Amino acid sequence: MSPPEFARRRPERAYPVAALVFPRYQPQAELELQPLDPVAVLTRLIESNTWLDRPLNPAKIGELCAWIDTTPAYALRYGNLAAALEALATLWP
Repeated sequence: MSPPEFARRRPERAYPVAALVFPRYQPQAELELQPLDPVAVLTRLIESNTWLDRPLNPAKIGELCAWIDTTPAYALRYGNLAAALEALATLWP
């Protein structure tokens, strides 16, 4: 499966990633925003079929692992969108 067209377009300007958030909506759930360790982040990226620049080689894998290691990441479980947005707003100044 390939990514949709909008995801394949290259933006005119690159923007740094401030954090990765893996959201999960669950009706009636209490809000949970939990930090993730790098192994959990890599696992979630793989499970979500994230599109990676191919072909992969040791250098690209090393860069990906270094990026994951330095990028904050969170699992977000929520039942109320407004509360989730408030929690996300605390991640960025």
